[in-house]
Amino acid sequence: MGSLADSVRKLISNLRGYILNISEVLKGMADGDMTVTVDMEYKKDFAPIKSSMENILNSMNVTLLQINQSSQQVAAGSYQVAAASQMLSQGATEQASSIEELVATITEITDQVNRNAASAQQANAMVSETSAEIENGNRQMMQLVEAMNNITRASNQIRNIIKTIDDIAFQTNILSLNAAVEAARAGNAGKGFAVVAEEVRNLASKSADAAKDTTQLIENALLAVENGTTMVAQTEQSLDTIEKKAELVAKFVNEIADASNSQAVALSQTNSGIEQISSVVQDNSATAEESAASSEELSGLAESLRKLIEQFKLRNKSVDYEYASDNPNAAI
Repeated sequence: MGSLADSVRKLISNLRGYILNISEVLKGMADGDMTVTVDMEYKKDFAPIKSSMENILNSMNVTLLQINQSSQQVAAGSYQVAAASQMLSQGATEQASSIEELVATITEITDQVNRNAASAQQANAMVSETSAEIENGNRQMMQLVEAMNNITRASNQIRNIIKTIDDIAFQTNILSLNAAVEAARAGNAGKGFAVVAEEVRNLASKSADAAKDTTQLIENALLAVENGTTMVAQTEQSLDTIEKKAELVAKFVNEIADASNSQAVALSQTNSGIEQISSVVQDNSATAEESAASSEELSGLAESLRKLIEQFKLRNKSVDYEYASDNPNAAI
């Protein structure tokens, strides 16, 4: 009975030691100290308890160390992603602003090209009208040349008639002189005839002077007609040259109008494409901002997890990680 009592006392003492040691180990674990050790020898059937506790401590150390390292890595990665997303968002915002300015510029250029095209069409119509007017003027000038040629031919005919009148006046003057001579021979009986002969001679002289003056006027008129004909011919040639150049100008203006229309269509298509790009850039900017916000939130959660892990005292840290916010380029 004494031996049994000693054995019971010894058993109770050992159990108290085991319970006390287990309590200390569990209290240290509960306080976050994972460096505690089971330094008491557990005998016989209690040995598996020590082994299990050591395994639990080792597993907890390994697990918490991995969680700590992972939280450090997540924090560093999320910080870098947040920084990159922020830079991307800023760049996308600047791109969106630049694209908006580009859209406004292209819209203004498109409006200007459309106005140029409309002006070119109006200029083309005006050149066509001018060309028609020049052609009409050329026809009228040809008619004027023909009329002046008719005047020249009529003047030549009048010249011939005046020459005939002059010849008649000359012959009449000779006849009047002969009549005066004969009247003188007739004496008193021929005085009346002499008066008539004198009047005829005067009329012949006046006719000759009138014919001479008329001839001079016709010569001057013919000279003026010739000068006018020369000027009309030059004007006709100038009008013909102007008509040809007007046709070339009309052709060039028409080509400019077609090119302006094509440019307007191309600029309109370009404007539509840039507006689509602007929409995509704005969407990218919004997405980048959301990604930056999510990354910052993830970084905050990782920091919270790291702080929770720091509450535990762990064994044998294989790598000393710095928090990403202090050194975002730290090795992960």
